Amino acid sequence: MKKLNNISFIFFVSVLLMYSCVSEEDVFDFSFTEDDIVSETSLITSFLNEEFIINTVNTQNCFDFTYPLQVSYNSNQITSIEDFEGLEEIAKSQSSTFYINAIAFPIDITVNNQETTLQNTVDLAGLFTTCNIPTLKSTILQKIESCFNFEYPITMLTNLGDETNIENTTEFREFIESQDDTYIPQFQFPLVINEEEVFNYFSLYEIMNDCEIENCNEISLSENEIDINTHRFSIQSDANSITDIQWFINDELLVNETNSSFEYLFMTDGIYEICVTGFTDNCSIPQENCIDLEVIISNCIDITFETNQMDTSTYVFSVPENIVEKYENFSWNIDNQFQNNANEILEFTFEDVGIYEICVSTETPECPIGVSYCETIEVSF
Repeated sequence: MKKLNNISFIFFVSVLLMYSCVSEEDVFDFSFTEDDIVSETSLITSFLNEEFIINTVNTQNCFDFTYPLQVSYNSNQITSIEDFEGLEEIAKSQSSTFYINAIAFPIDITVNNQETTLQNTVDLAGLFTTCNIPTLKSTILQKIESCFNFEYPITMLTNLGDETNIENTTEFREFIESQDDTYIPQFQFPLVINEEEVFNYFSLYEIMNDCEIENCNEISLSENEIDINTHRFSIQSDANSITDIQWFINDELLVNETNSSFEYLFMTDGIYEICVTGFTDNCSIPQENCIDLEVIISNCIDITFETNQMDTSTYVFSVPENIVEKYENFSWNIDNQFQNNANEILEFTFEDVGIYEICVSTETPECPIGVSYCETIEVSF
């Protein structure tokens, strides 16, 4: 049996009497071989926190440890865990001054009904990915700024052990995102978080656990084409209600559209960004979603007309035959006055001299926005 000082021994006996799943023999029975490596890692802190303290995951649905499992406290005292219940009880007995911070490798596990061995922290990090266990990295990135802030500067270590000084949250995010996928955040303690001094990862998790992020229902958009230039946009969400809805097209607020769906008539071809914001249920943060829509209204071709003067006051305006084949029906205006009984040819007698604007226009189902063409002529007798 490994010798401990009297205070440590009394403390351990007290804890172990409380938790029957971990016996005295379990705690002091060291059966390590020379191949066993005890690795200090925040991964064990993350696992115990997510599995037992805040109960965000149930890893037994994904994998099982093969017991006994050896873990170490920050006091370098090593404990042998005989079953899942014992691991749970020890996890819940931790404090900011007495907590588990290391685990012994190799670790045998059963995942997806297959037995495998974790040789090191890299393998353990891969298990986090396989079983969707939140990591220290993901939890910090989720909660920083919205729940807590570091007092900068802080010092972090890369996977290679190189020190990096970080001056603000932007630099922190950039540093984290610049590391490879196996990176486990390594801080130089103490840290100051929300004016509280933090000396270890267990205390860091205590602060983050006290911070709740609203679980706001997200919103999404759907789009349906009503006709060639009219589209309907609608909100989808699991929320019971969505309030204060605002719609935007290319960053322009549509002040008259406040419902969960609306129709919009596009007048020109182009790529449009459609966005909507709204508050889902009682969420204090507005949710937003955007989609890009390419609008191709038609293959409209330009039109024109030819002008022939019959006498001093009479003119004939005619659409060329190749355009008539495309559109067939035409409307004419002279100085914004509609001319009845005219199609591709307009014959008009002017009663007064002057300058006149002649316009022809057309639209079809294939060109619903229509096209037009205008010319100015001077009439003199």
